[in-house]
Amino acid sequence: MMEKKLKEAEFALLLMLLGLPCLLRIYMVNINIFWLLLAIIDTASAQYLDEAYIVKHMEEITATARGKRVRFYIIAIMAGYLLIGFKSFSLMLILLVNDVVISMLSALKIFFNKSR
Repeated sequence: MMEKKLKEAEFALLLMLLGLPCLLRIYMVNINIFWLLLAIIDTASAQYLDEAYIVKHMEEITATARGKRVRFYIIAIMAGYLLIGFKSFSLMLILLVNDVVISMLSALKIFFNKSR
């Protein structure tokens, strides 16, 4: 179970990490395609990334090699946001607010699944 969730989380985080340069480039060229690409990345992230499981089992997860890669991807995404901030501060703010909103939606999804 843990290995499957880590594999899915690794896929979603890698997609987000590889999407950062594309988001930056497309944001500068065509804002409409940027929002479409951001929606696609968010949909994949919401489908594959189980944030509550990762936070709950962080100590167990970081003991595995795949868990260390997941942690590295999370840190790399945050560093990517910081680097994007030097190029386009407004894009960095959009991405940070987007991350907060997606995390809140994930928490709401967990809350509503427990209440059923």
